[in-house]
Amino acid sequence: MNDQPTPIRILLVDDQPLFRRAIATLIDAQPDLEVVGQGSNGLEGVEMAHQLLPDVLLMDVEMPVMNGVEAAGRVLEDLPGTKVILLTVSEDDEYLLPAVRQGVHGYLLKDMHPDELFETFRLGKSSDPKPLPLSEQGEKNWAAAKAKAKAAAASASPAPAASATPVVPGTTPSATPTR
Repeated sequence: MNDQPTPIRILLVDDQPLFRRAIATLIDAQPDLEVVGQGSNGLEGVEMAHQLLPDVLLMDVEMPVMNGVEAAGRVLEDLPGTKVILLTVSEDDEYLLPAVRQGVHGYLLKDMHPDELFETFRLGKSSDPKPLPLSEQGEKNWAAAKAKAKAAAASASPAPAASATPVVPGTTPSATPTR
């Protein structure tokens, strides 16, 4: 009988082969993590996610064919149980608002320590929706993007229909005479 828990299944998608392979080597050295596939562009990532059904999809933001934000949206539309984490070289918030709107679970900087990456996968697999670890500036940027997305969604909600009968202040609609 095997008492080992099932490893967290990770799909890596990054257009830089050296970086992608180095990350895969680091991940595979962890007993509770497993790289199930590697892709080099967003479209390939979408196709592989549908085939491999990873627990976590770690994807670069800027890639050829399809960027990570668009690919994340496509994956999450069909595989909402997959945790999608974007990788970026910059804390610039250019992609954050679109990423939040697509339902991305978090983003990480490529200069992070490997232990932060492993912890992120473990948090992402947990059923407890804890925030993913970000730098202080990253947390501010992510929170601001989430607030903007929430405000945009609220302002896009249809306004209540106007009453056909004018209401006199201080009365109820039924107490207001009709013309």
